[in-house]
Amino acid sequence: MLPEDKVDAIIVHELCHIIHKNHSKEFYDLVKEYIPNYDEIDKWLKDNVNAIMI
Repeated sequence: MLPEDKVDAIIVHELCHIIHKNHSKEFYDLVKEYIPNYDEIDKWLKDNVNAIMI
């Protein structure tokens, strides 16, 4: 029910935890290799969390 780019970002985020078990700079660098606009998507998700969780 989310836009496809948001779903992709969530999946990539979780898959990157296989390599980095934390939210370090290296973790986010890896995420951004696959989702270059991850910061924008992450902000959208945080801004819309209440609507998403309903």
